[in-house]
Amino acid sequence: MMNTITCTNIQRLIGLDFESYKLLPQYNFSFLKNERAGIAKSITITDKIILGKLVDDILTGGKVDMLNKLYPHAKKIAAYLTEKFGNIMQHLVPQVSYTGVMQYNGFELAVKGRPDFELKKWGIIDLKITHAKDVAGVIKFMRYVDQQFNYAKLAQVQNAYILSYSVPLQKAELHPLVIGDYNEFWADKIIKFGTPIIPA
Repeated sequence: MMNTITCTNIQRLIGLDFESYKLLPQYNFSFLKNERAGIAKSITITDKIILGKLVDDILTGGKVDMLNKLYPHAKKIAAYLTEKFGNIMQHLVPQVSYTGVMQYNGFELAVKGRPDFELKKWGIIDLKITHAKDVAGVIKFMRYVDQQFNYAKLAQVQNAYILSYSVPLQKAELHPLVIGDYNEFWADKIIKFGTPIIPA
């Protein structure tokens, strides 16, 4: 169907560290979201971003900078999330890297993705630490549905969730996302950056 995006040639990479993942040549959501004329805008690393990464590293087994001034706060958030969602987290595989080829309307694009957590053959969960109170607004503004569409297609699952923690509210929630078979952001990027599919 013309309005269906498919994903083929999927490779599931267990145990790949983040630096090695970044070196993979395929397109990822972050680049495609921030690119202008094919060049990605630089991202300023703020304390908010550092806090989120620290929590992420604590929960997913990444390399944690315990000397960072924000580590005590991150440790507290991670402990809260583990207490509240530990029954779910114990079944999840963290930081699985994927590569694959997205196909749409006669074009294909080599892509990669790395969801924070995966329950194989069922769903993915991505962790987001926010300093906003309106988490639903953040999910829409940051285009997390577009990000998770890529992850879900690579993981071959229909269930995708954002696990959010609002710093001002000191509250965590699990937000289900609607994935489906089509995504306008990815359809546009596949045609813009992809190549025509040559029939065998």
